[in-house]
Amino acid sequence: MIRDDMIKAISKYMEIDAAGTEIRITQAGERNAPDRFPVLCASIPIRVLLTKGNYL
Repeated sequence: MIRDDMIKAISKYMEIDAAGTEIRITQAGERNAPDRFPVLCASIPIRVLLTKGNYL
């Protein structure tokens, strides 16, 4: 569901390759440390940036 929501939101601003989109949740911080935290990693291939507004 997160993947579909992200694709829908990002598609408002750029044309992407939805089939090539990869999303995963990993852990950040040192291994076995008590302060590790989850990180959402997304690889979203962009085909075309649309000309709506600024991106940076």
